[in-house]
Amino acid sequence: AMMGLAVFTALAVSGAIYFTLHVAIAKAALFLIAGYVARMRGSTVLAELGGMLRDSRTVSVLFLIGALSLAGLPPFSGFFAKFALVKAGLLAGDYGIVTVALLVSMFTLFSMTKIWGQVFWKARPAASGQAGAALPPAPSAGTAVAYLLPAGFLVAVSVLMGLAAEPVFEMTTRAAEQLLQPETYIQTVLGGRP
Repeated sequence: AMMGLAVFTALAVSGAIYFTLHVAIAKAALFLIAGYVARMRGSTVLAELGGMLRDSRTVSVLFLIGALSLAGLPPFSGFFAKFALVKAGLLAGDYGIVTVALLVSMFTLFSMTKIWGQVFWKARPAASGQAGAALPPAPSAGTAVAYLLPAGFLVAVSVLMGLAAEPVFEMTTRAAEQLLQPETYIQTVLGGRP
């Protein structure tokens, strides 16, 4: 989003607004999923996690979609947000900002695949050094609903934002134009007074 403010064209600000909406939705979903995994496994340390793909395909799919969206892969909302920002940067000739944005996207994809590999793909590690270490109690059905229902909703919104990118961009473009030309707002609030 800072890239959009740095370039400061209508397309860049529109992309920044879209990106802000996208990140709020995708990260909220991923935090809910992380909270559920922590409740299931009793840990947030990657080395102590694993086997979630085998234990819960629903959680795995929700995380994967949220992670791919956050990383900016098509057809998810993150792709269109980053595409608008990169296009705005290229049109403005700000190649350094574009390069940094693309590198950040690559690092985000790398970190998401690392988390996926550690939490979902690798086998569940053996219990810690304590003989017969007890696993945390399984979350109740209410806990699963409390975490996964909102996470599923947010992931669905992220997918819909990608599939319906054009109407979302029309809305963010109108907002960007109003932000870049505040005269209408000033007249409405101040009644035309200086």
